[in-house]
Amino acid sequence: MAARHRLVVLYGGQSAEHDVSCVTARHVIAAVSTDRYDVEAIAINRDGQWNQTDLAALRAGGSGQLPASLPTHGVEVSPGATLSSNHMPTVVLPLLHGPMGEDGTIQGLLDLASVPYVGTGVLGSALCMDKAMAKQAAEALGIAQGRWISVHADELGSIESTKILRDLGPTVFVKPANMGSSVGVTHCTNKDELGDALRVAATYDEWIVVEEAIAGREIEVAVLGTRSFEASVPGEIVPGDSFYTYEDKYLDGVANEIIPAPLSP
Repeated sequence: MAARHRLVVLYGGQSAEHDVSCVTARHVIAAVSTDRYDVEAIAINRDGQWNQTDLAALRAGGSGQLPASLPTHGVEVSPGATLSSNHMPTVVLPLLHGPMGEDGTIQGLLDLASVPYVGTGVLGSALCMDKAMAKQAAEALGIAQGRWISVHADELGSIESTKILRDLGPTVFVKPANMGSSVGVTHCTNKDELGDALRVAATYDEWIVVEEAIAGREIEVAVLGTRSFEASVPGEIVPGDSFYTYEDKYLDGVANEIIPAPLSP
């Protein structure tokens, strides 16, 4: 029998995607084999406090099933004590969405603590969380992408919306550079919408990305591994709105996923 591991699930966090993380943690914990792992749930609340979630009490409170979204209150714990373990190997699942979770910050903490974790490392996390930096890296590597510009929040007073639409096309997407889950993303079709969208995005991040809209198909592939990789079959997202919005992803349940996705014409 394989040795048991202590699995620490980190969730919650201080970003605008806090609520999504609490739902993610619930689904992951419900799927984990308790025959192989000792699972501990550690919530980081909106103020940055680390709390241990009483999973046994949550299950005992009803039918034995976890609630749809895990709470972030509990007994306060220190990060150091949480990450250390003398009785069995520890692995961390950082299920924190957005800044201070997917941007290399928690990954750096775990690296400093010499604790293994699931997911991308510091560089990959930081680079891919920042859309403007990721696009610059793709451009340097010759990877094809749509036309785009980055704008700093301090420049909003001098932005010429008409020029942006002329350069990028009549329909654009405006996004906070450092955010996920479609939070702060707006689909714009005229200069008034663009101006409003830039101000919305600036409430989430000081850097904003404006991209040309491309009529295409959204295909996703999961990749697992370190030096050798295993890829899932392709899945196609068919949004229920004009794009794959936050509501479409997490609230309405209107979007469909087609697996596998035929890629030939």
